[in-house]
Amino acid sequence: MPAPVRLFVPDWFAVGLLVPELSRRPTFDVELTDDEETAEISIRNARPSRPDLRAIRVGSAAFALYATARYLDEHGPPGDWATHRIVAVDESLSFMPGHGWLASHAAAARVPLRATSTLCRLAAARAGLGITLLPCLLGDRDADLVRLPTGVVAATDVWIVARGRSARTRAVLALLLALWKRSSRALSGGSRSDHSQSRSNRSTGRSPRPRGGRGGSRRSAH
Repeated sequence: MPAPVRLFVPDWFAVGLLVPELSRRPTFDVELTDDEETAEISIRNARPSRPDLRAIRVGSAAFALYATARYLDEHGPPGDWATHRIVAVDESLSFMPGHGWLASHAAAARVPLRATSTLCRLAAARAGLGITLLPCLLGDRDADLVRLPTGVVAATDVWIVARGRSARTRAVLALLLALWKRSSRALSGGSRSDHSQSRSNRSTGRSPRPRGGRGGSRRSAH
């Protein structure tokens, strides 16, 4: 039996897009790994300089702030961050897209939880623990969360990088490219429905504001 194609991808991409797609394609065998150096295909937010790697820019990933409507009803919009709670990443990971923005703007907020896992922060926000930064792909699709009127606070370029040349690797690469293209609007934060946005506006008592800001980042799109 052929070995699975090893992938290094953000957990939110795996949960939000890859796993549902694989359920419809039973002939594809992949292995998700935390070791970027051994992955045959990886998703990154910087183009690698190594000439032996094939890098394809596929678009951008956007990040925004989310909370439950109940939390926002109880605490109001985040004008005075001292009255709010945020679910953040470890301070050593503040370089990740949008987290530096959140740390600087919400320095006065209480931080009841820090977690490197996007899915953990998603669960914390859904439980009403506070406001957190999430990829728009996940936050906009979650019926329990509303996007804050701050809109997209960070966006990063995304590259799909392949090191293998086998037929299996090429097939999985083609799948990832098609998947990203098909979902590019949701990934870039442009798929929020008018209903969801109006729900956010009612919860925060504010009118929608233009999206803005791009956050710096390093190697991966995690």
